[in-house]
Amino acid sequence: MREKNRGRYPTEIIQKIVRPKYPGPTPSFSLIHIYKTLVVLGSEGQVGRKSLSRKISLGEGATRTIIEHLKREGMIKTSKGGCSLLKKGEKIFRLLSKKIPAVSDLAIKGALPSKHVTAALVKNAAQKIKMGIEQRDAAVRAGAEGAITLVFRGGKYEIPGEPFGVDLNSLFAELSKKFSLEDEDVVIIAWADDRMLAERGAFVSALETAGLI
Repeated sequence: MREKNRGRYPTEIIQKIVRPKYPGPTPSFSLIHIYKTLVVLGSEGQVGRKSLSRKISLGEGATRTIIEHLKREGMIKTSKGGCSLLKKGEKIFRLLSKKIPAVSDLAIKGALPSKHVTAALVKNAAQKIKMGIEQRDAAVRAGAEGAITLVFRGGKYEIPGEPFGVDLNSLFAELSKKFSLEDEDVVIIAWADDRMLAERGAFVSALETAGLI
């Protein structure tokens, strides 16, 4: 039980920040923005608030709120030079980066029914995939219109369950450009007419698949 709780604890902190009942106004950001913040700070070190706002595609006011909450949780520190991770934040960054090393928008036309498509890479998670229904449902609950799950095995993409019914060659080509894939990796692809909903759907589904929520 201790090991299970240890794995869940970091993302429970993040969920606490994005819940409406967290002190202050209802957040205008989501899990994906917290993830992006940790990735930017973990990858680049100290970053100023304005620069961080641009990098996570969020307004300065909402970015300031994220910074305040992360400071309150002891995950980051701020100075005149900008924001940087503390040990607690670095631990969460390493955990997320190990399990979900990439979340990326995909520039494909016609293969999927919505304007915005986002893919999340979950490392070595093929054993957790059954028919892909759980991943689709998690993405839809998070706001996406739909999702498919791909398993990378033997240098090829496999789609669990029923055939998807459309030509996905352009999608596979785009994934090969975006991600460095190894056998047993999983890619969850979510789509929506709103970019943030597509991102959130893919990321939340990836978190569930990785066992982080």
